[in-house]
Amino acid sequence: MPRLCTWSWPAAGAWVLGVEPTNAPLFGAERDEPWAGAPVLAPGEQWSTGVRIGVRPAERV
Repeated sequence: MPRLCTWSWPAAGAWVLGVEPTNAPLFGAERDEPWAGAPVLAPGEQWSTGVRIGVRPAERV
């Protein structure tokens, strides 16, 4: 997907961070375009994409 959407949910005793791939913008001027800025493929047309995420341990201080 060409974009990543991030969100967080802080709560007492827990905290969540979400990183989600998306094909259309959630906000901004692109949302006013046809199909809300999402790509539209013609019949038989293909589109390949990917996401790579790396996680490493925190450094001890």
